Amino acid sequence: MLISAVCVVLAIVVAVALGTSHRDTTVDSSLAHGDRNPLASVDAGPSRTAPSATTAVTTPPTTVPRPVPMVIPAGPAPAISRITTTDPVIFLGIDDGLIRDPAALDFLEANRWPFTAFLVNGALQADPTFWARARAIGGTVEAHSLTHPNLTKVSVDQLRREVCGSADAVEQATGVRPRLFRPPYGAYNDTVKGIASECGFIALVMWKGATNDGRVDLQEGVLKPGDILLMHWRADLLTNLQQVKALADAQGLRIARLEDYLQPIP
Repeated sequence: MLISAVCVVLAIVVAVALGTSHRDTTVDSSLAHGDRNPLASVDAGPSRTAPSATTAVTTPPTTVPRPVPMVIPAGPAPAISRITTTDPVIFLGIDDGLIRDPAALDFLEANRWPFTAFLVNGALQADPTFWARARAIGGTVEAHSLTHPNLTKVSVDQLRREVCGSADAVEQATGVRPRLFRPPYGAYNDTVKGIASECGFIALVMWKGATNDGRVDLQEGVLKPGDILLMHWRADLLTNLQQVKALADAQGLRIARLEDYLQPIP
C-alpha cells in the first residue's frame, strides 16, 4: 500500500517536470527566431488596458493627389483658359493689384487657397508688405504688363517693353522670374504670343469665368474641372471670393495652384 502511494507521488512529480520543460522550450524557441516573447509585457511602463471593440478609430485626413501637370510644348506661348485635368480643381487668377484689401488675404489664408496674382507695374511696388504676405499665404506673383495697354494695338517695340519689362519688374520685386503672363483685357494675337515666349513666358493665361459685383459669370454656364477664373484686386474681391467658395463647394471643387498644373516640356 505504502509502495503504491509512493509510486503515485513520483508519477505526479515527473509529469509536472516534463510540462515545465516543454513550456520553457517553446518560449526559448520564439526568442531564438527574433519573435516577441508572448509572455513578456509590451513595455516596462505602467500596464495598459487593451482598447475595447467600441473604441473610436481616428480616420487619417484625405490625401490630396499629386498634380499631374499639363505639359506646355516649346514654341510660341499658348493661350490657356482651362487646364487639362481630371482632378476636381479650379484656379484663381487675380489681376492688377490696384486695391489691396487685407480682408481678402484673411479669407484666402483661412481657406488655405492658393492663387495667382497677375500684377501690373506700380501696384506691385506700391505695397511690398501686402504682396509679401500674399506670397507667404500661398500666392504666386505673375506678370500682367507694365501699364495695362491693349497689346494688339501697340508697336512691336512697345509690346516687347510691356511684356519683357513686366517680367523684369516681377523678378526684381520678388526674386523669382515669372513664367505665366495674362494679357490686359485678354487681348492677344500671334505676335503677343511669340514675344511672350521670347521673354521667357510659357503660357498666356486666359479664363473660363469672371467675378463681378458679387456674382460669378461663366462662359459655359457651369464650372468644370480645370477652369481658370478671372478676378481683380478691388473693393468687391472679398465678396467675389465668397461667391466662388459657395459655387465650388456646391460642385465639389477645390482651389488648386495654377503653377502646379502648368509645366514646360523638360
